[in-house]
Amino acid sequence: MTDHHDPDHDRPDLLGLLTGELDRDETVAAARHLETCQDCTRELVELTVAHAALRSSVRVDRILGEQPEPSGAEPPADLRDAEPLPPLPAEPEETAAAIPEGSVERARRGAPGRGWWRWAAAAVVASILVTTAAVAMVARRGTPTSPVVSAPLHAVGGPARASGSVAVFAQGSTRTLRVAARQLPAPAAHDFYEVWLLDPATQKMLAMGVLSPTGRGQYSVSADIMGGYSAVDISLQANDGNPAHSDTSVLRAFL
Repeated sequence: MTDHHDPDHDRPDLLGLLTGELDRDETVAAARHLETCQDCTRELVELTVAHAALRSSVRVDRILGEQPEPSGAEPPADLRDAEPLPPLPAEPEETAAAIPEGSVERARRGAPGRGWWRWAAAAVVASILVTTAAVAMVARRGTPTSPVVSAPLHAVGGPARASGSVAVFAQGSTRTLRVAARQLPAPAAHDFYEVWLLDPATQKMLAMGVLSPTGRGQYSVSADIMGGYSAVDISLQANDGNPAHSDTSVLRAFL
């Protein structure tokens, strides 16, 4: 993780991240940014501490405002004979040290009590940072952004203007095939387009699934199975219950 001292660098919406107002893509982008930016991470911690202290202060003020305690009033009978509560544990030094310098005094001015708020602030900070790390981890573990192989789709028996692309992504022992077809005419009623893996040498084919009307599709298969094919074929199929490849291929790509 490195420091970004340039005040004009592209900062994410930290307040929106804190309050849950970002959508998924914005949250993932913010999490990735925080992985490498110490300045923004410190700023998020300070915002979290101040936000937690302010909310606690408002909550306590509301409770005290709604339930004022009369001067000199005796406690209820069921509380007069109750045993006194044990004293709060001593506040460890490392809790205060974990909060950045400056944020403590800013939060102290807006929070009631002496030191209890540090525990709440530390818990909220930990929650935010853990959530951010989890989002970043999910983003890293998603399908890689760079394909291991890609190829253009060329018209075979379909319209000459039809085209598109195929990309294969690797994640462990899984291969994900992404297909994007363009300029394919809408199939007739009860017909559909289907995506196949093809071995041109043997004409062996494996059906991957129906192509969406948008012309885009994503299909997963194991690396071992994918290794037996070197082409992708898109066919026009009749909805007649026959699972075999039809006689009409419209697009094909060689990997």
